[in-house]
Amino acid sequence: MKTEKILELLRTRIISGEFPPGAKLPNRPELLKEYSISVSAFQKCINQLTATGFLESRGMYGMCVTANPPHLSRFAVLLPQESATLSSGADSFLAGFMQVAEEYRRQHPEHTFVYYGVGDQATPRLEEYRRIAEDARQGLLAGAISIFTAPPPEIQKQLGEFPCVVIARKREDSPHPYPQIEFDLVELFRCQLNKLEQAGCRNIAALLADVTSMTKTLEILKLAAQSRANCPRCWLQGMNLDRSRSFFHDNLMELLFSREQKTVPDGLLVSNENFLPMVFNAFSRLGIVPGRDVKIVSHMNLPSAVPCLEGVEYVTFSVEQVFTEAMRLLREWNDVQPDGRAVDILIPPQNI
Repeated sequence: MKTEKILELLRTRIISGEFPPGAKLPNRPELLKEYSISVSAFQKCINQLTATGFLESRGMYGMCVTANPPHLSRFAVLLPQESATLSSGADSFLAGFMQVAEEYRRQHPEHTFVYYGVGDQATPRLEEYRRIAEDARQGLLAGAISIFTAPPPEIQKQLGEFPCVVIARKREDSPHPYPQIEFDLVELFRCQLNKLEQAGCRNIAALLADVTSMTKTLEILKLAAQSRANCPRCWLQGMNLDRSRSFFHDNLMELLFSREQKTVPDGLLVSNENFLPMVFNAFSRLGIVPGRDVKIVSHMNLPSAVPCLEGVEYVTFSVEQVFTEAMRLLREWNDVQPDGRAVDILIPPQNI
């Protein structure tokens, strides 16, 4: 029998629970006889299983399955970028999520997280997705958390029943069979609008993420129309995080706050805190003082690597709550029937 086949059989016996964590493998002569393999070839299998975290030597006692083999303790985090390392301009949620994951790992050293840069939904890095699928097939992963993107259909087929949770990527936008965790953007808008109304703002503009679904956008437009303040449809503008479009973002801000208009917003609702640097740069050029000339209520993810800005009030989402829900869904995967896994969890905003 070939070494690769024996390696896969031994690994499968560990993953299936025949040899659970802490269990001792049968004696070497017994396994050599069972698989009709040479000592050197068998040792290669043992070395490979040891290197990948499935086995450990306990001296005279023999080879045992580790207490935390990778198929039970190693989790993939799929990031919507080319690199698994965050750049300085990365989305604030990604930075907060990695911070929460590392704190969890310090408190639970039996668990580890591996980061994969899989690209965004429009330009997925299929070679990285295939690497994840192969790692999952070999039992090197216990589950995956996919942020702002979902595995392409080809990869979904390769993953099969592998546990996966998708954050902020709805099925109607990118069909997938996994549990999904969504942010309640409509309630976020409602909370932000209420804050501006309570601050006495009479003319309110809003910067929304241009990837917001049409269903949610229509609900937001309805809330704006029902506002006690003047919040016209033309003042609800879509934005994105493409730094190469900063010129167009500047033009938009200048149009919204041009003194040539009869009415200028005295309140600004920012649906994504990553837009704030652009807002502050534009206000600086226009001579507008945030908090004095224009009240600003922004979204924020907590924990945040970015300090609160003067002149801005915040409504937050808890990254820790998102992380906790994702880990719960992965842990409960085997306790839920496949047709019951496609659950939707809506994360509410919190006032601070």
